[in-house]
Amino acid sequence: MNLFKISLFGLFLSLSLAFSSFAFAVEEVQTTVDGVGSANLVATVDIVDASIINQVGNKFQIYFALENEQGLQTGVKYGVQLIPENGSYIAHEQVYEESLTLYENSEQSREIEYTAPSYLGGTYILQLVSMNESSFPFGIANLGKVKLTATTKTVEIDTKSCYLQVVGDKSQTKYQLMQSIDIQESEMLTLTCTATNNTAGDETMYPVFETRYMSAFGGLAPSQGGDDKAITFKKGEKKAFTIDLPKGDISQFYNLSLFLKGSVSSNFLTIRYIVSGISGSIDKISLDKDYYDRGVQGTMTLGWQARAGQYARSTSGAASLPTVTFEATIKNDKGSECANPIKQELKWDVNESNTKIPFEISSKCMNPTVSATMKDKDGNILDQKEFEFKSNPMNDNGTKLPMKSIVIGVVAIILVIALSMYMKRKNNNGQIA
Repeated sequence: MNLFKISLFGLFLSLSLAFSSFAFAVEEVQTTVDGVGSANLVATVDIVDASIINQVGNKFQIYFALENEQGLQTGVKYGVQLIPENGSYIAHEQVYEESLTLYENSEQSREIEYTAPSYLGGTYILQLVSMNESSFPFGIANLGKVKLTATTKTVEIDTKSCYLQVVGDKSQTKYQLMQSIDIQESEMLTLTCTATNNTAGDETMYPVFETRYMSAFGGLAPSQGGDDKAITFKKGEKKAFTIDLPKGDISQFYNLSLFLKGSVSSNFLTIRYIVSGISGSIDKISLDKDYYDRGVQGTMTLGWQARAGQYARSTSGAASLPTVTFEATIKNDKGSECANPIKQELKWDVNESNTKIPFEISSKCMNPTVSATMKDKDGNILDQKEFEFKSNPMNDNGTKLPMKSIVIGVVAIILVIALSMYMKRKNNNGQIA
């Protein structure tokens, strides 16, 4: 057998093995994609292998991986928290912008940089936290104790001195910052703290606020009110100040971050409170697939909460859970609806924390986006969110099956070319040596 025949045989053999492996992989993927056994699970995400790679001053390099065992999880975010060694409050928190989709039995590793504020000094506990925008907890990892050295001086708010009060409350009760105290829509909160000016001169400061739903991971929330008056601290002065806080405009749980800003920035505070009344939240949505073909049935798993408005300070509220309705549309990556609209009343099952909702697919659905709304019995919106699911390029029918046809075509073309070369050589030589 000459070199040409050996090369030709090797080419056929390599293509055959490659094609067989590809076809087997497609069949394996198809089996995985069509499975719906994980539809019961809302989240099996965890933070693994978390460690501090390097620390230089107050700058940290951190490595970790987000691991998902079952189901399709979307909107997975992560952040860093600094907690004083002997404190029960968050001294600093940073939530990163990235939002991940984690496929079943997958792991995504990250190496991030975190810079602690330069005014912080002492021993702190550094930890990683993973949630979605609804503050649905995915995982937490303790990175251990770290020592920080303050390199700048600022107006320092003594967090332990701070307390909240409800304007007009005759009891004048003082509440802790993280107590999640509830207020009526007609009420406002004030914050009182003691601060010390550690800078080299006088400082005129203004409050800066940021209001989010549920936690620092939540979406930005509209709010009203809040002081914008200046607070002046003389050099070395320690004094108490009181400011009016902004308030979210609907019944819901809120996370308020604030600091004082002048020529320097003070340390920041986290305050949690509730605007009481009937409220609800869409905590998590999971789909049984990341891609749907036309004519199939899909299953959505919904994690949700509804609250009647009965809290510590509430004087009224329903004795049972409120009636809430869930509505959702599913669109593909072209922005077209690819499933029948969903609308149904939600009923809480004490034995099942999630609600399964079937839907019919009307057209091919790549990279599905679920737009979801929760309403009360009067049609008022309690919560509204979007969940974007990215179809896995290794697992979607819409890509792999056409690719299989492409491979068949390529193999056929190569065979024709090779056969043509073989016949031409045979005609030229009269025989094959």
